[in-house]
Amino acid sequence: MGTFPRFSRRIFFRKKLYGGKKTFVADRVKKAVTIKRVARLEGWPEVCAGRHGTVYDLLVYKGKHKVNLVIKKYRNPIRQNAIAKREFGIFQRLRANGFSVPPTIRLVQIYGKKYVALTDLSKLGDLQFKHGFNNNRHHLRALGIPEEEISRTIEHIASENQRARELGIKLEDSWELIVDTKNKNIKPFILDLGANSS
Repeated sequence: MGTFPRFSRRIFFRKKLYGGKKTFVADRVKKAVTIKRVARLEGWPEVCAGRHGTVYDLLVYKGKHKVNLVIKKYRNPIRQNAIAKREFGIFQRLRANGFSVPPTIRLVQIYGKKYVALTDLSKLGDLQFKHGFNNNRHHLRALGIPEEEISRTIEHIASENQRARELGIKLEDSWELIVDTKNKNIKPFILDLGANSS
């Protein structure tokens, strides 16, 4: 999903990623210098990931293993650290309550700025949609996604939005749909927490 990113020559050694069951210490970390792009429908242009900021690939190395994550640079650089800590806290609350969040959610500091590092979900499907079924439902049907799968996803998101409101979190504009056109399924994830998320 998307174009091949270009990475900085600068490598960050012994980086700590906070927020899991225990702090993860990477042997080295490389941050992309190009904005991450995600694949849309055929004929649609690729678009930059992230509505409330720009998203970059982050490669995390530990021994022989390499993990692909993404980080978001917010539109207000002065508030980068505060927003990252707030969003990280919301993601932690959502995970603790069983919501559909990326498997990996970590807080990392690069060049003195904090970022939320998330699993790169592009490996779970070949297309990505911003949730908005009124606009995308017919496109999903055209891709061969069964109506039951579409309806199940709509119901899941509606019920999760209600559950989140009861916790004081607004998720209506936070959902992204990862579409696997080969296996004809949709995986909804909470990704784009905005200023109104709480």
